[in-house]
Amino acid sequence: MPTTTQLVITEQSKPGVLARVASVLGEAGVNIKTFSAAEGIGTAKIRKGTLRFVVADLDRARVALKQGSLVVNSSQGGGSKDTWVLMS
Repeated sequence: MPTTTQLVITEQSKPGVLARVASVLGEAGVNIKTFSAAEGIGTAKIRKGTLRFVVADLDRARVALKQGSLVVNSSQGGGSKDTWVLMS
């Protein structure tokens, strides 16, 4: 069964976060195949949101997101076995 790796970024829900991620990936030449954005839980002042991406070039995306100082979790097939975290 084929699997797809999904990049998951959890960040404070505020204007500009999606644009920042899209810019980092676009500047690296990474095509975003699909994405979703959902606001999560938190207080009225500090809410966390989750961005989920499927990209055309996973390796290039990993490098770009690391260089862009973004924290990223990746899980293959919806599981946690292949989860990784990038932090700069």
